[in-house]
Amino acid sequence: MSIKIRYFYVLTVCWLLFTYISRDLSRPILRVYGQLISGAAPDTASVAVPNPAAYFVERFRRTLAGQGISVGQSGITQAAPSGSELAAVNSPPLAQWMVRTNRNSKNIYAEAMLKSLASRNADDATNSGIMAVETILERLGVNPALYEIVDGSGLSRHNLATPQAFVDTLQAMARSPHAATYRNSLAVAGASGTLGNRLGGIRFAGKTGAISHNASLSGYLEPPNHSPLVLSIIINNLDQRGAVLRRTIDDVVKVAAQLDDC
Repeated sequence: MSIKIRYFYVLTVCWLLFTYISRDLSRPILRVYGQLISGAAPDTASVAVPNPAAYFVERFRRTLAGQGISVGQSGITQAAPSGSELAAVNSPPLAQWMVRTNRNSKNIYAEAMLKSLASRNADDATNSGIMAVETILERLGVNPALYEIVDGSGLSRHNLATPQAFVDTLQAMARSPHAATYRNSLAVAGASGTLGNRLGGIRFAGKTGAISHNASLSGYLEPPNHSPLVLSIIINNLDQRGAVLRRTIDDVVKVAAQLDDC
C-alpha cells in the first residue's frame, strides 16, 4: 500500500550531544539550545516548514531561475476540480512510514499521515483525518469516551487519552491481520528507536511519548515467566525532569517483567 504526499518538506539541522530545537512560526528562525562537545558524533533533527506550499513555490522559482527560466509572478491558487494533475510523488509503502513514525517518534510524519487520511474534498485536512481515525478506532472497539484527538503529532496539550484507550488499541492491533507490520514499527527495548538505550535485557516493544512534565510508554511486554502483557503507563503534570519521568516508567516495566504465572 502506498500513499501520496505532496509538498511535504522538512529542514534538517545538525547538532551534537544534548540539544533542544524550536521554531518561530512567524519568522524563518530556528532556535537551538544545548551543549557541544568537541569530537562528538553528529546527529540530525527534522523541523517542520510552517508553510510547505509557499516553500515549494519559492524553491521551484529558484530552481527555474537557476536553469535560466525567468518567472515574472508566482503564487498559490486552489486547483479547479476539473483540473488535470501535473505531477505527483508516490511515497514509500505505509509500513515504512510507520517505522519512522513509531520507532523513532517522528512527530511531523504522524501529522502528515493524519492529514493523508482526510477526505479528498475536505476543507480542513486535520479535522477530516481525525474523523477517519475515530471511525477506525470505533471499529476496533476503542471507546471514544476514553480519548480526544486534536492533531496528528500528539504535541498539543489538548490531546487527551487514558491508558485504557492505548491498551484497547494495542490489543486490537495484536488481533489484526496487520499485527506483524504494526509491531515491527515499534521501538524495541535496548535495541532500536527511542528505546534503544532503555530497558536493556527486557523483551518489550512499544511507543514512547513526551512533552514537558509529561511522559508515557505503551506497548507489548513479554516476561520470561508470564504470559505476554499489554502495558500503558502515563505520567501527567509532574514537575520533574524528563529523565526522572522515564526512569520511573522504566522501573514499573521492570517490575512487571518479573511477574510469574500462578
